[in-house]
Amino acid sequence: MLLIFTHKTTPRLRYIFKQILKEFLGIEFGLTSKVEEFVSHKGPKMSYTKRPLGGELFFKSHKVLFEQGVNDIDISISKWEGIPIFFKTGENSAMPFDIFGASFYLLSRYEEYLPHIRDDHNRFSSEDSLAFKNDFMKLPLVDMWVAELFKILNNNFENKFVLKRKFRFESTINVSQVYKFKSKGLVRSIAGTLADVFRFRIADLYDRALSSLGLRKDPYDSFNFLARVQKKYNVNMSFFFLLANYSRYDRNISYNSTKISSFIKSIGDRAKIGLYPSYYSNSAPEMVKVEKDRLERITNFRIDRSRQHYVKIQLPETYRQLIDNEIFNDYSMGYNDSIGFRASTSENYYFYDLDFEIQTPLKIHPFVVRDYSMKDDLKYSPDEALKEITIIMKQVKDLKGQFISLFHNISLGRDEKWTGWRNVYREMVKYANS
Repeated sequence: MLLIFTHKTTPRLRYIFKQILKEFLGIEFGLTSKVEEFVSHKGPKMSYTKRPLGGELFFKSHKVLFEQGVNDIDISISKWEGIPIFFKTGENSAMPFDIFGASFYLLSRYEEYLPHIRDDHNRFSSEDSLAFKNDFMKLPLVDMWVAELFKILNNNFENKFVLKRKFRFESTINVSQVYKFKSKGLVRSIAGTLADVFRFRIADLYDRALSSLGLRKDPYDSFNFLARVQKKYNVNMSFFFLLANYSRYDRNISYNSTKISSFIKSIGDRAKIGLYPSYYSNSAPEMVKVEKDRLERITNFRIDRSRQHYVKIQLPETYRQLIDNEIFNDYSMGYNDSIGFRASTSENYYFYDLDFEIQTPLKIHPFVVRDYSMKDDLKYSPDEALKEITIIMKQVKDLKGQFISLFHNISLGRDEKWTGWRNVYREMVKYANS
């Protein structure tokens, strides 16, 4: 066991040491503020405080882990071994910055609690983030820091620690609309047909007729393709289903449809199922329970994972709503308008509530790339997207981290707008499996 001396043990300190040492590196540790206990300890030990006690491995602390509440902290970015760092500590520390304080700042999403201007959908914009402003959005920065920490610990303690984790890939599919034309019901089908007529969308009229009659696969139906890829590459896959009331932003097939119920059950036979909480659920939290109950009635098992529609996260309210509804795995940690690492890590980690100063039971699963972000916001061609995906995934592979992708069934169907993106997905999975 690694014993750590600190002048004060706080909830923040316990949280981040557990996250980095135990969860990320698999190292058992203990904390003490008693000098006598620390001195008498015969095994590996280090200190995390203001100044070293003696000749032990010493990491100088920043104040952030010993504070409460949210303050406007001055952050200055510099480089160490080519890696961006902040909370510099000086040369007498084992690392020239406080890795624990800086990691806590990024994982807790500290900056999202500070005053900021939200976008049209009431979201925190990637352009307001520290990562975007300092050009490390596409770096799993915390993972890179932790890799350097692991080297330092092993160099000081005769390679006592063994890293057991390996690269992991998870493909996640958002299903906001199962079909473009099929199973929409009489009223919505008539309305759609009339809209096509008035707007002279002849191709859509033709496609609608053939799809509705079962003579052509619906443009959004990519599920057989996904099943083939999953089987060929043995992909770990999760599907998130929208079961909201119909609205401007929530347009899936009715949750009362027996065809949709049967379809969701069939997906559940080969993949994990999660909830896709509706666009308006952030402002109407009671809807999370309603929609979760709908999905549980269909699947006949407890739903404990979700991803917010339109990637709408409002901290800490959104995550508290999920916890209140016994959803303990969230896949929303990423940006709608960019790719990379919103919390600067590829790894799963527990949400820390800065208002209550507690580690919660909600585990966050950050996604790295999103189809709509690449195509619509970043204007990538399929080739450009695949190149970016490969570059980022190689970094994650080298760090033995986790890569979660976010695609929609729509982008992998036969809609002309998404020509070429099915190949992006296939090649991404192939590279993950290589």
